[in-house]
Amino acid sequence: DCLERAAYMEPEDLGYVLDAGHASADLGDWERAEFHWRQALRLDARNAEALVELADARRAQHDPEGAKRLLRECLLHHPDSPEAQDLLAELGAN
Repeated sequence: DCLERAAYMEPEDLGYVLDAGHASADLGDWERAEFHWRQALRLDARNAEALVELADARRAQHDPEGAKRLLRECLLHHPDSPEAQDLLAELGAN
C-alpha cells in the first residue's frame, strides 16, 4: 500500500517521490500527485520543486489562494525560483 511505504521513506528517496508526483499529475490524478508532493515536503520541507508542483496542483483544482500560499512559501526559501515567480505572476499575485 502506498501509505504504508510512505511511512518508511528516506531522504534519498526524494527523487522517486517527486517523479511519482509528476507521473500522477500526467495522468490527471491530482489527489495522488498532491500526496506524493506532500510526502516530498516531509522529506525536504523547503524543496522548491515540490512546493511549485503542489501549487500548480492547487491551481488546477481551482484553489488559487492555496497555490499562492505555497508559491510565497517557496519564494521565501528560493527567491530566485523562476517557476515560482512565473506561476505567481500567472495567478495575479504580488
